[in-house]
Amino acid sequence: MRVLVADDDALNRDFLQRLLTAHGYEALLAENGQAALQLLLQNDAPQIALLDWEMPVLDGLDLCRAIRSDIHERYVHVLMLSGVHPDEHRIQALEAGADDFLPKPYHPDVLLARLNVASRLVKRQPSSSERLLAALKEAAASGGGDVAVREGDTVGYITFCQGKVSWAYVSQDNSSFFEQLGEELKMQAGSVDSVLASCRETGTDFYHELIERGYTSEHELRRAIESWLRRKLEQIFRLSHANVLFLPADRQEEPVYTFPLESVLPQQLPITERTSSNSTLIAVPNEQSDRKNEWERVFASGTADESLRCSRILQAILTIPGSLGAALLDMSQNLCYGYKGLLPQVSVLLTELLLLRSLHRPGLPLELSVNQGGIYHLLVAPPFDTSLVLVLVLDSDKGLIGTARLRLIQLAGDIQGQNDSGDHHIPIKP
Repeated sequence: MRVLVADDDALNRDFLQRLLTAHGYEALLAENGQAALQLLLQNDAPQIALLDWEMPVLDGLDLCRAIRSDIHERYVHVLMLSGVHPDEHRIQALEAGADDFLPKPYHPDVLLARLNVASRLVKRQPSSSERLLAALKEAAASGGGDVAVREGDTVGYITFCQGKVSWAYVSQDNSSFFEQLGEELKMQAGSVDSVLASCRETGTDFYHELIERGYTSEHELRRAIESWLRRKLEQIFRLSHANVLFLPADRQEEPVYTFPLESVLPQQLPITERTSSNSTLIAVPNEQSDRKNEWERVFASGTADESLRCSRILQAILTIPGSLGAALLDMSQNLCYGYKGLLPQVSVLLTELLLLRSLHRPGLPLELSVNQGGIYHLLVAPPFDTSLVLVLVLDSDKGLIGTARLRLIQLAGDIQGQNDSGDHHIPIKP
């Protein structure tokens, strides 16, 4: 696995190169942020970037912003290093788009552990079609808007209204929608032009005129439009290096014909992409076993009674759309009251729990989130005097980060605090 190391200090670059090489990584070196950006813009650039905060020409924070704004065809996992104001810099780095943050000085084993996590995430990065499918599902769940897709000079978009697909467009089409619909209905050459001419003269609707002239029935017309939409989505899904963006829009007036997303998805999509029961981002059993071993080495277990009282809270967290796993922790003593589903990354939790402990004040909920290649770790401390932390592992392809964050804060607020010992929480209020 190749790693870009951006640091203006020659001694640091040499140390990191030796460390990475000794553990099977190939280090690509840059002495300032601008040089690092030029290397990352190349086609064969590394997908992991280790950035120092303070660099000439372009510092680590601005470099991270440039990576997120200029590189779209692949995901670059950014690990930021800083030895000044670590708590403040951590928040700024994550807001700029960094995936992880490590304060200096750090133990080499901690850095290597973070890079191992980054390597696994990069290998599991979703393809262009997976990103497109995730955006389509978000559009369907949100109600209305456009999913915009661009690859080179080709632009496509899929329009949603009231959670259903109503239109699709591909810029490279050589024929009009009316001509393509005529082909779907197997109309003779010239018939479509005749219908369009009649519509212009009488002011009638194209669909109505097709049915009135006997070219099709209402049922056949609907099937033809559905087939046309499916072919448009097939064209868009074939864009293998596309940038994908969902643009929400509130559309109150529903078009005549709309279709559920599932009915117009291309049939050749892999089964793992067409179903929501098994995400490719969920860890395989061996990895889950490794996580459990690491988890049990780091977090001590609470009593059976405490775990029983937490069961309903954990189950409620798992009902959040996109939830992969849930845990309840004590940030003051690395104590685990219980967990369900996919275990969070221990290396992520340890640093975030430390930051939560330093920032938490009774009266307001405090939440932090870390993006690990599309898998979010959300941590929320309740708004009372407690060391309890609610943890959610979220698959961003299946859930909305904003909605999940609000729900987790709500669940944290529903927990009643009695004191800051092991008996400081009771089941969620009805």
